[in-house]
Amino acid sequence: MNAANGNAGEYYFAYVISSVLKWPCRLIDIDIGVDAQIEVLDENKYSTGQFIAIQIKTRSGGERSISVSDEKLLYWKNLELPVYVALVALSSKEPKVYLHFVDPTVDYRKTENGKRCIDFDFEKDGFSPDYAVEFTKKAKKFAGSGRIDEYLGKVAVTTNKIDGAIDRLKEMKGEEIGELVVEGVNARDQLVDAVALANLFEIKKEACEIVGNELNVARGRLNDQIAMAGLLDDAYGIN
Repeated sequence: MNAANGNAGEYYFAYVISSVLKWPCRLIDIDIGVDAQIEVLDENKYSTGQFIAIQIKTRSGGERSISVSDEKLLYWKNLELPVYVALVALSSKEPKVYLHFVDPTVDYRKTENGKRCIDFDFEKDGFSPDYAVEFTKKAKKFAGSGRIDEYLGKVAVTTNKIDGAIDRLKEMKGEEIGELVVEGVNARDQLVDAVALANLFEIKKEACEIVGNELNVARGRLNDQIAMAGLLDDAYGIN
């Protein structure tokens, strides 16, 4: 595929998205692993602050698949936003656009030359206005995934802080112990928020369970050590 056809495919894709969805579609001039970025708008055409990344492949011979390196596929899977591969078929009288969502959980089949193959179903993968709904759901799900990671990261930091403080409780002031107890309560609330998002989007439930169990164990040990050391009054501000 020559550069002229490649450029034609990219410009045609951006035109289709902008004209059909009425959403901004920005072509990316520098090589960062994706060719375009779609900005997700709500039903009132206001920006949601969420985006879809697009890799555009242009074909003129009726091909129904593309092959990519393991490195490129891993890069797409690790991006913190949804990635679609767009196949722009120039073989017909009117160009057609087909889309495939790069699923981070899928082990794409290997070709004989060691690359990974992404197949397109021309009956199901054709672009239509209905993709506005799919793009919106995918963008929300990935945004939710990022929020879950943020919450779990904060919970893990607090868990480690509690674990590190348990052996030196007798050296800590009552005010410091009380603050540690409060941080544990706040971490529990952050975990609740993470679990709510995980249940909403049906993702990262196992990670929430693991981090939650670690927090519960740390808080349980902290409370036991406070009681055994006779520091309950100091920890809970009881005079």
